[in-house]
Amino acid sequence: MKKHLSDLEVTFSSANRENLVGYMSLLFASGILGIILGIFIPTKVAGLFFISLVLVISAIFSIRLSKKMK
Repeated sequence: MKKHLSDLEVTFSSANRENLVGYMSLLFASGILGIILGIFIPTKVAGLFFISLVLVISAIFSIRLSKKMK
């Protein structure tokens, strides 16, 4: 439990705040893009593009965060 608590302190520290804010804004922008794609281009290709975009953003965030936690 103690190790888990210290990992959370590193994740939400003030030094890591810029990374978290950037990630939140990217996910917000991709959510708006997903709504626009869903309304104007409701195809399977557009859906797969959106899912792949969100997965790439999540992977980049996870890699950057894991480098900071080492």
